[in-house]
Amino acid sequence: PDDRAADDRAPDEPAAEAVVAALVRDGVRVRGFAIRRTSLEQRFVELTGEGFDVVG
Repeated sequence: PDDRAADDRAPDEPAAEAVVAALVRDGVRVRGFAIRRTSLEQRFVELTGEGFDVVG
């Protein structure tokens, strides 16, 4: 779960409630909504192909 405050998002990132409201306004039935963030290690592995625990 994402425990960040709403004002802790990137400047160009819309508020979650605004996204859901726009979907509902356009006729989309929303059954659930979750924000997923990539961990620092996951991002590092994506960029380098190796995790933090590499020895050598």
